[in-house]
Formats: sequence, C-alpha cells, structure tokens
Amino acid sequence: MVVAEAGSHTAALRACGAFDPDVVLMDLRLGTEDGAAITAAILERHPAVRVLVLTTFDGDEAIHRALEAGARGYVLKDSGLDEIEAAIRAVAAGRRHIPAVVAMRLVLNGPRVDLTPRERGVLDHLADGLRNAEIAARLGIGEATVRTHVQNIIEKFGCRDRGAAIAAAIARGFLATGDRSIGQL
Repeated sequence: MVVAEAGSHTAALRACGAFDPDVVLMDLRLGTEDGAAITAAILERHPAVRVLVLTTFDGDEAIHRALEAGARGYVLKDSGLDEIEAAIRAVAAGRRHIPAVVAMRLVLNGPRVDLTPRERGVLDHLADGLRNAEIAARLGIGEATVRTHVQNIIEKFGCRDRGAAIAAAIARGFLATGDRSIGQL
C-alpha cells in the first residue's frame, strides 16, 4: 500500500519519519535532486527502511551509485508490472533484486569507471564543449592539469579521443543528456 509520495529530499525524509515504511520506491531524480544521495540520507536516519530504485536511468554509473548508497534493488520504469511487483516483494523480504537486463548492463560495460571528483568536473565541462583553456579558467587550475585529467578520462573510458569519451560517459550514465545540450564533439 502506498502511504506517501515525496518530491524532494526534505519531503522524503519527513515521510519516512512519519510513516516508517518497509520499502521506499526511489527515483534517481526528484526534480533536480539526486535520488542516490536521498537514499543514503534516508538510510542514515532510518536504517530499517529498504530502498528500491525505480527509474529510467539505465547507465551503469547510476546503478553503481544507487547500490552504493544502500538501495536493495534497481528496476527500470519500463519493466512489466510483474517485474516491479517481484522487486518490491523481494526487497520487502530483505533480499536484493537486480533484474537480468540491469545485471547485463553492468557486465557488458566491464569494470566500473572510477573518476575522481576533479575528473568528473572536467568531464562536465568537456560535455559542455569547453576547450582545455576554458576549463582551466573555470576550475582555477592550470591548462596542463586539465590536459592530464582529460587524458585520464579518455583512458579510463577506454577511448581514443575526448568525443568518444563523452559518448561513453553518456552511455554509462555519467552525463544526463536532458540536463545540457552536449557541446561540440
């Protein structure tokens, strides 16, 4: 039974405190807020709650972040009702639920790409179409440092150039295409 809906971090925490749910269905985007961060905050305050991510985001980075935040399952919104019900029941019973399509996504992409916070910032600016000098100015670092970060990003994604790295970052869920118009590749 649905006992509450929340559209923000604060509302989600308030609803968990008021209703003490067994299972929380969490989208990875609540407006502009990050569902993985909200999941972590809920579990910090309400450790008995079990979180099931129900989302459209199928990039492996989104999956990793949600599971690291403490989600017990991850289901895509375009799953059938039987799949969603099975996920809710499994998570409510204390089990994990990762559908085959989600698990396959993780397997096909290989090991997780682990970007540093600075590399993530550089990647965001790369996706906005900025050149190294512009990124350096925005981040307050040297252009040579930016070049090093760009090279690290390219290598970590197993690509040959920055355009391919941006495409890989989008495919793997590091960059949300709905939040920006991707710059020149």
